[in-house]
Amino acid sequence: MLGSRSSWRSSRLATVMRIKRCMAVALVCLCCFLWVVYAQPSSRPGTGSAQLLTQGRFGGAVDEMTGLAGLPLLFSWPASSLHTSFTGTTISATLSALPATAFYDVSSRFRFYVDEQQTSAESTDIGNTVIRWKATGLGPGRHNLTITKLSEASYGQVSLNTLTLGAGGRFLTPTLPPALASGRRIMVIGDSFTVGLANVGNASTCIPSTADCSEGNFNCHQLPVETEDASLSWGPLTAANFTADYQVIAWSGAALARESGDHSNLPQEVAQELTPSDIELFGRQVAGNRSRRVGNFSAWVPQVCSFLVMYFVHFLAFCSGGLFCILASLPM
Repeated sequence: MLGSRSSWRSSRLATVMRIKRCMAVALVCLCCFLWVVYAQPSSRPGTGSAQLLTQGRFGGAVDEMTGLAGLPLLFSWPASSLHTSFTGTTISATLSALPATAFYDVSSRFRFYVDEQQTSAESTDIGNTVIRWKATGLGPGRHNLTITKLSEASYGQVSLNTLTLGAGGRFLTPTLPPALASGRRIMVIGDSFTVGLANVGNASTCIPSTADCSEGNFNCHQLPVETEDASLSWGPLTAANFTADYQVIAWSGAALARESGDHSNLPQEVAQELTPSDIELFGRQVAGNRSRRVGNFSAWVPQVCSFLVMYFVHFLAFCSGGLFCILASLPM
């Protein structure tokens, strides 16, 4: 009896020891698995959704009060920018031009900055309506990406469809640029002077094209999109001088009010889209879409609003207690 009881105890002890050894091996395997997954660089693309901070008016899922947005995001206004922050060594973006209409084309130009340093300028055109941009070889730590639209809406409007990180990358809460953090806001409204038409052209590039400007083809550009850089027009440069946020509400050929003789040979609705008045543009969320209106003007209130239209300069000053208009007409 004592021998059988001792044998049973020995067998039970051996079973318990085997179970403990198995549990120890399983625990070691689990630790190794977690270390491989989380401690080592992942071989998979970076995860998480891009957190975007907009500067200017955009189409898409944009919180007007905070300026935060998600993808896809529609670029339309000149000199508008978006900002995002991330970790990782690689980031890529895909942008596609909206189909051309009678009032805007498929040509647009963008500049990409990583950590405030320009990486490249990319364009869409009739032969290439998609931009596939990529930055590689970035160092460890936090990085900031800014994408700025250099061209006006009449050249084209573009959707930012994807932002993708390389292996091990992660999107972060965007760094607030100094201009947005300053609380200073300037709105600039105007025409070709304000969008920077041909402001970066030269004798070899500012050559009128042979575009078909026949009747019915209202969207006819005589100068290449590469000759225009709205970020270097007077509005953004003035804002930069004061470290101020800005919006550029402008369209070549726009005016405070349409003259009765403007495009008198065209139907009124066509003329209104071809060269919309600044009053009409002011209410648009998307430059090339008159039905996409600003939903909340109190979300972004400028302290100063400047007009440069045709041959006169006009200034409006906005104060928190109301709207005060200081109007000066100075011949150019």
